Formats: sequence, C-alpha cells, structure tokens
Amino acid sequence: MEMFNKGDKFIHYTKHGGVNIGEVEDIHVVHCHDLKNTCVYLSYSIFTTKGVRLSLDGSDGKIFKIIQNLTRERADSIDRGLRIVRDRKFRPNKDLIHKVNEDKKT
Repeated sequence: MEMFNKGDKFIHYTKHGGVNIGEVEDIHVVHCHDLKNTCVYLSYSIFTTKGVRLSLDGSDGKIFKIIQNLTRERADSIDRGLRIVRDRKFRPNKDLIHKVNEDKKT
C-alpha cells in the first residue's frame, strides 16, 4: 500500500455522497493496543491544509491519493471512448445478425 506524504493531493468520497479534493498537511500515526486480541496496531490519519482530520481506516469515507490531474479535454476524450466501447458491447454488429451459415444443414 502506498502511503500518503506531506503535500500529496487526495480525493475524499464521504459517507454521505460528497466529494472533496485536498492536500495533505500532516500525517498522524497512533499506536493502538488491542488487549482482547493481544496485538498492537497502527492507525493512520491525515490532516488536510484546511485543518480537517481524516481517518484512513474507512470510517470517514474512502480516501485515495491523486497521482495525476486530467485536463477537461482529456477527460471528455476518455469518456467518449468508453461510451463507444460500452455501446459496441451491448449492440451486436449488423453483419453478424443477418449472416446465415448456408453450409450447415438444419
């Protein structure tokens, strides 16, 4: 798992359907002692440049590291390409619909 570093950009999908984009200001690590299961584990959270603390365990929603920003033109181009592929997947080729194998006896 690639961990966050200071200055990394992230996208946060909240539990309530919202989307936030931000930047990591600091990373906070807490040692948690689970005496019932007899273990010690690390709990990671990030502090944003807006002063918000987000837990990376999923309790605050899904948080992903942004590795590349797309231009609007590039995003539209990818969207068009995916639509073409999706349409072709569900719509058979006209040549295949009307093609009859005349060598086959029925």
